Amino acid sequence: MFNYCLLYLFTNFPRAFSPEAMCHTVINESNRNGISPYVILAVIETESSFRPSVLSDKGAHGLMQVLPQIWNFVRPNDIEANQNDPLVQIEVGTYFLRHLIDQYDGDARRALSHYNAGRRGQSTAGNAYADKVILKAREHQKEHEKLIQEGYKNTQIVN
Repeated sequence: MFNYCLLYLFTNFPRAFSPEAMCHTVINESNRNGISPYVILAVIETESSFRPSVLSDKGAHGLMQVLPQIWNFVRPNDIEANQNDPLVQIEVGTYFLRHLIDQYDGDARRALSHYNAGRRGQSTAGNAYADKVILKAREHQKEHEKLIQEGYKNTQIVN
């Protein structure tokens, strides 16, 4: 997974913040929270195109576009110190997504819809977002499996 993550970031997002550190964090948070690393990559890509300093008009910040109230829920009194740290952004966003998956009894689509819709909960726009993230996650997984089968031939990063 690490090699795929690096290859994907270097190929598609050459200016992404520290791809090695980002890939390690995605894998660690995936293991810690029981969420597919492909889903985490898909959320980051959808939310911020791997740009850690993105700020939405609603105040969502960073790679996973975490709102201040969500940040305070996950890491109380920590927003000023770590909000700009891309690796902590992944930690907070993944933890909150896990919280939503648990809240919705394992229904990842509903959890993703809520992740996108914020306080509004599930919405039509949130459902479209969830479908987009799930599709991207499946694409990541298929591409990774294809690269493994091909032995990462014709790539700069070797398995």
